[in-house]
Amino acid sequence: AVLVPLACWGLAWSAARDLESAPAHSDPARKEAIALIELIRAHTEPGDLVAGDAQMQIFAAGRGTPPNLVDTSHARIDAGYLTDEEAIAASENVRMVVFQTGRLERLPRYEEWVRSNFQPVDGAEGAYLRN
Repeated sequence: AVLVPLACWGLAWSAARDLESAPAHSDPARKEAIALIELIRAHTEPGDLVAGDAQMQIFAAGRGTPPNLVDTSHARIDAGYLTDEEAIAASENVRMVVFQTGRLERLPRYEEWVRSNFQPVDGAEGAYLRN
């Protein structure tokens, strides 16, 4: 039972280390990913849940995401398998929400709910902290 959380922590640490040790001349997407990881770590604590459409960065930051928001793909949203109501219910207990890829912004009532229940993070477009 102890091995699963330990393995997950090891994977998150390894992913973050790989991103952070990339050469300075690496592509802009990598720099953006590192900045998001650092933002998540700066505004949340281990054990906090973070909702968003940048699951790899949330994972690399060592934070969890609600199970129903692990897959926020266009296909799932288009098929109606992720609705505004489901996203809102899944986000009830999160500390932070991150709109990074535009996928969750396709759920207009969810985006409106986030803007009503969370505060924007200064200088971080698309990042919101619980009020």
